[in-house]
Amino acid sequence: MRDSLPLDVLDLILCSLPDLYTLSSVIKVSKCLYGVFKDRAKTIRIAVARNEVGPALLQAVRLSIVQSRLEKEDFSDRGGFEDFCDIVDQLPSEAEVDVGRALEDWDCARCISRNASFTKNIELFYSRIHQDPATTCSALSFAQSLRFTRALYRFWTYWSIYSDRWDEELNWMDDDDAYDDVLSWDEWAERLRELQRAFLLDTISDKAEKQEFCAIISFLRSELGPWISSNRNGTIHAPAYPEIYDIPLIAEFLAAHRLHEPVSPDIRLAICLCSRTQSIELAEGAYQVLDLGHVPHNLEFQREVILKDYQWG
Repeated sequence: MRDSLPLDVLDLILCSLPDLYTLSSVIKVSKCLYGVFKDRAKTIRIAVARNEVGPALLQAVRLSIVQSRLEKEDFSDRGGFEDFCDIVDQLPSEAEVDVGRALEDWDCARCISRNASFTKNIELFYSRIHQDPATTCSALSFAQSLRFTRALYRFWTYWSIYSDRWDEELNWMDDDDAYDDVLSWDEWAERLRELQRAFLLDTISDKAEKQEFCAIISFLRSELGPWISSNRNGTIHAPAYPEIYDIPLIAEFLAAHRLHEPVSPDIRLAICLCSRTQSIELAEGAYQVLDLGHVPHNLEFQREVILKDYQWG
């Protein structure tokens, strides 16, 4: 193959592969292709990752780094809050993420691939609602897909870092002994809010991207929540319009319905509403921090932000 095709053509073939798993398989079956990959590994990995993830590769890589780091930590005890703060301080900002270096870790690459499949299911659902209900793949343009997936990955990262902390704190509220020699509820909550503020303001400074972030929350709350509620077949007890923010479970639920497969009992039970504290402190809190005032939960707002080529003043 090396003798019959120029190196640049082989490089183009590798860069055109659809996903990182295929890349890892291809370079194992051909010494020639492996040689080309070895010489140009960074650019090939980035190109293939972009094929799989789409335009929001930077945000996808950051999410995988955050997930990998948090999975290794245990913040289950009340005294773990200081450790949590230290870990959050060490998590990379988007400006600090080295995409090429992150993709050298195949565990990170597998995480990116898994997350990308979830994101594609949610983007397809959005595309079917707002553009073509019969499409089998997203009909969003490059720019529209960038707005949607960039905001979705950012929200997913934000939720991954902070949602469990509010859940754990609720468990401590009923234990008076838990507050001996540690922060009070008000002190703890304010410190966590400060961390969330810092994350949001560091991640999202552009006005249009603030709108995107809030549009994603509005989409999850006003469209996905009611849709899942109406399609859960009465198997989970939740309000008529639950607020649901668990991205992997949402994606699995959507995929099962798209493929006309039964939704497993585990998913039906797990897809429940988030706690009221989580919603207030994370979803509503994001609106306040981003200083957008009241954000309408309607289709017009989402379409204006995600789908239209709107120029912000």
